[in-house]
Amino acid sequence: MKMNNRKYFLRYAGLSLAAVFLMFNLSSFTKSGTSEGLEKKAREQAGSFLARISENPLKEIESVLLSYEVHMVSALNAKMNMSATLKMEKKEKGYISTFKLTEPEGKDIWSWLLLNLFGKYTKEYKELVQSIETLLIEIFHVEDRRFMTDSLEEFMPVRKYYPNQTAIKVCFNYDEALIKFWEDKKQERFSKSMKYADQVGPLTGFFNYLFFDKRCTRIRILNVLKQVEDSTVSEAGSGKKMVRYLFESEVVYLGFNNTDQHTEYLMSAYLEKGNLLDIIYGENIYYQLALDAENNIKVPYAARTEGIISRPKKRNKLKKLREKYPDREISEKDIFAKADDVLAAWNVRVYLINFNVKKKK
Repeated sequence: MKMNNRKYFLRYAGLSLAAVFLMFNLSSFTKSGTSEGLEKKAREQAGSFLARISENPLKEIESVLLSYEVHMVSALNAKMNMSATLKMEKKEKGYISTFKLTEPEGKDIWSWLLLNLFGKYTKEYKELVQSIETLLIEIFHVEDRRFMTDSLEEFMPVRKYYPNQTAIKVCFNYDEALIKFWEDKKQERFSKSMKYADQVGPLTGFFNYLFFDKRCTRIRILNVLKQVEDSTVSEAGSGKKMVRYLFESEVVYLGFNNTDQHTEYLMSAYLEKGNLLDIIYGENIYYQLALDAENNIKVPYAARTEGIISRPKKRNKLKKLREKYPDREISEKDIFAKADDVLAAWNVRVYLINFNVKKKK
């Protein structure tokens, strides 16, 4: 008991010393500004991006990179930032696209202290990192003024979160009108298939919207992911996991925000089934769009979602509901009845902060 008291005393003493130190080093922290200020800067970046990219036809562009800053609130009201990058670059006869997220950082002094002295060692923070640590790489090509997905491949994080974790892969076979799915990309034989019906990968869909689609459109996205849960209630303590694979089409409607929610955002993306890639919480993503009507090029520069789903929290909620209602099939509606039980972060806002367009020399 004394050791525990000493540990907590040292931890709080460290917190106090760090607070004093930071009071004399405020200049090292830059203010992120208000939502209005961040959106204004993002709108200016979007205008510069449209002016730059409209100078060159797609065939002359070697790569496009968009950098976004993600603001969110987590446990103990810790305000955090992440950087997200979307990149598309030419590769042989097609394009390769990637999406990456950095690890969260404290937005202000209080959040920095919570995160660095306490947060990174808590279960909640680890759950948040696990929830966003998704790296998918897509390869696509242009056909009839539209990007078409060739393949989608998952890459594992450096540290796996459960034994025997494998990466998934998807390949589009247009000759057979099939989409083939591998539960383990190292296996030679695919696990299951789906009839091709104009689906695209998430990144392919984003860049189709940027270059080709109308401002109000409908996109059929391929939603593919792993869902992990304890194998059985009796074995839960053993750490054994059961993996379910989701392999389905997700229809996304993009258009004007006709909801009565967050009306300051003029546009919204409606997810027909909700929870795209099991990360985004809520049926709608609200966003602002900059448009070059003459060239039909557009870019989202500010967005908001209700939250980021914590996969471990979602698994725990499902386990508890199954224990409570063993004879009932548990639905997504049941799991998300109380959103705070399954979210890693909420009030998620996204702003365009930078871009890079490279063209052929």
